[in-house]
Parts: sequence; structure tokens; C-alpha cells
Amino acid sequence: MKYVAVYLLLVGVPAAGLAASLRAGNRLHAPPHLSGEWRVEGMPLALDEGDTAGALSISQSGEHVEVVVGPRTLRGRFAGDSVAASRGAMRMDEKGPCVSGAVRLDVRVDTAARPMRLWGTWRADEAGCEPVRFAATQAADGGR
Repeated sequence: MKYVAVYLLLVGVPAAGLAASLRAGNRLHAPPHLSGEWRVEGMPLALDEGDTAGALSISQSGEHVEVVVGPRTLRGRFAGDSVAASRGAMRMDEKGPCVSGAVRLDVRVDTAARPMRLWGTWRADEAGCEPVRFAATQAADGGR
């Protein structure tokens, strides 16, 4: 009887824990794959010092994303159908220079569209800087 109790303790308890973990994980779903090149539709995004970007690149690891626009990298999170990324000490230039201590990119992703599309807004913390709205389409190969 002592051996049965030890067996249940050393094998049964870990097996029950594993079963509970698998059951809980069964409800988890991976976020959509956003990684790759995205072509900005219409006018290119205006960056600081006269730089522009007609494309942006997204790198994704689960919910963590890096958005590269020209030589600039913004870091953020992907939750639901939204990406929020930011970077400090960047200048925006839409109709004139707009200096900011931080720039934020907010994006809504249409994962049902093929190719996927996103709509976004650049926002600067600086007073008087108007948000810049844009749309982008994922490259045909998804950047892979």
C-alpha cells in the first residue's frame, strides 16, 4: 500500500498537472502572422529630415512587434486586431517639421482581407502636430 501511495504521488500528481495545463492551453490561439513587408498606399510616410518611407516592415514574436519605417524602429504589442508601437526622440514632417519627444503608431489590421490590409495613424506628442493617417497592404508573399 505504501508503494501505491508513493507511485500516485510521484506519477499521478505530475500527470494530473500536465492534463490541466494541456486543457487550459487548448483555448489559446496564436495571433495572426503580421511579419513581412507592407506597402504604404498613396503618399509615402514623411519622417524627419526629409526622409520618406513607401513601405514598412513588421517583425513579430507572438504579441511583440517591431515596426521598421525607413531607418526608424518602433516597438510595441499586437492585441486583438490592433498594433500599438512607439519610439521616443523622433521628428515627424507632414506639412512642416514637427519635433516630438515620442512618436506612436496605432494600427488596425484587417486579417480577413487577402492580402491583409492595415490602417494606421502616426501620432506625435508635440502640441500642434496633426496625426498622419495611412493605409498599407501586405506584400503578396507576406514578406516570407
